Amino acid sequence: MNAQRLSKVLTSVGIVFEDKLSASETRRIEELYGFRFPNSLKGFYREGVPYSEGEEFPRWHDFSEENVEKIKARMNAPLAWLKRDIENGFWIEKWGERPEDTAELAERIKEILALSPVLIPIYSHRYMPAISEIDDPIISTVGRDTIYYGNSLEDYLKHEFLGKPSSAGEIEIPLWSDIIEQGAREFAEYEKVRRRLESKKL
Repeated sequence: MNAQRLSKVLTSVGIVFEDKLSASETRRIEELYGFRFPNSLKGFYREGVPYSEGEEFPRWHDFSEENVEKIKARMNAPLAWLKRDIENGFWIEKWGERPEDTAELAERIKEILALSPVLIPIYSHRYMPAISEIDDPIISTVGRDTIYYGNSLEDYLKHEFLGKPSSAGEIEIPLWSDIIEQGAREFAEYEKVRRRLESKKL
């Protein structure tokens, strides 16, 4: 990925960039939030950090207590959303039999959520699962409503901000690939029923 060229292209379509992340800031962020930036994201932020008034982009330069708590909450949000969905009945066959006992279900949910890699916030509810040191896919997630949004950082940015088609969906992500596959199966079943009902109306 040519981070410099990509940053210039994004600037040309209206994305605002703040100062680049320094090496010391990068180390401080990694220590503070408990993850390592994949090389692609680290290289991108060396060209500048995207900024938005509505805070869709995380404000990595801001080390105030308030902002640190915001970013931590944002990192934890996908698991909180998924926990809520599981408690409300969402379940995947791969997880085995769903416990009927409330306490046992709570323990099983903890085990399931622990499978997730750290999710690095990128933009709005788009996240990069930290699963390698080089480059990772991007997912869009609100609990069970999760889809691939890019096979790499560059693929995602071009898809999100330049309207390019994405080649997403080829990289295995612990926990989240299972969520995505379940969603695809449910959507396919919904479409099958919808088409059947529409054919009866004709």
